[in-house]
Amino acid sequence: MSSYKRKNLPQPEGFKERLRDKMFEHGFTCYDLSKKTGIDDESIRKYVNGSMNPSITMLMKMCVILHCSADYLIFGKREPSEGV
Repeated sequence: MSSYKRKNLPQPEGFKERLRDKMFEHGFTCYDLSKKTGIDDESIRKYVNGSMNPSITMLMKMCVILHCSADYLIFGKREPSEGV
């Protein structure tokens, strides 16, 4: 696990930025996230560049691996334990 923290940094603005941020936090490439979730590598790339949005099923798979809520990825709502 990485010790990366986003303290005193601006909140990532949209879904693709928050997804990219969480992937960076865990040290994942698109390929890594694809292998861990079973989601096609090309689909992950499209989520990251903003040309496609994931289905609820795909979103939940990514949330489990990235240890975050769907509310965070979609709306930017932090979990209480993250100390906004």
